[in-house]
Amino acid sequence: MLSRHLFNRLVPCILCDETHESDQRICTTCLNDTLASDIRQTPMDLSVHPHALHTMSLDKLSAVYVPFIYQWPVDMLISQYKYHASFDRSAVLLSLLKPVLGQIDFSQFNAIACVPNHPERTIKRGFNQLDYLTCFLAHQYQIPMVSSAIIRSKMTLKQAGLTAYKRRKNMSGAFAVERISAVENRHVLLIDDVITTGTTLSELAQTLLNQGVKRVSAFALAWAKYEGEHDNIHIE
Repeated sequence: MLSRHLFNRLVPCILCDETHESDQRICTTCLNDTLASDIRQTPMDLSVHPHALHTMSLDKLSAVYVPFIYQWPVDMLISQYKYHASFDRSAVLLSLLKPVLGQIDFSQFNAIACVPNHPERTIKRGFNQLDYLTCFLAHQYQIPMVSSAIIRSKMTLKQAGLTAYKRRKNMSGAFAVERISAVENRHVLLIDDVITTGTTLSELAQTLLNQGVKRVSAFALAWAKYEGEHDNIHIE
């Protein structure tokens, strides 16, 4: 009976396929390889962050929380969930996040919202990939969810592959607030998947601040990996 019990606990890691003795879907080695050492960054911290481009425009945000770098295995998990609706990958991402969420004081936020997709893109993809994480955080930390109050009013190009200048031009005027009362005088936590130049978050934060939001912070899953040359960023 004991050997059968141990056998039943040996499961393949969803990332490396190595069997491990755990109830988790990811082995300890893969888990440790993905975790970042410092999740919180202020605008001043970003000036020396190894993966923050000098073109980043996150000064509108009070703080930025990013646990991972966009590299294996996080890049694969985000890409498969985002573009192929692989929902089991979202569960793995959540399991990776749980150990680091304790570093964030969620009591400071009294509103939470994901970066909205344009309706046409949501219909094409079938879902907003950020809804799952936003709903989890809202429920886990009892933060009012206000995603429905914010819309993407402009159909933008995909940011991946654009230069910093083209990203800013692409996102200019992209967002609007439909229900000001839902966000006014609040500290809003925005949820995104990957930060590259920060243009999307900066534009959305400015839109919210213009409508009476008190403070805006952001949580993203990963930093795009900066290889040391201008606009040389590894991201799909």
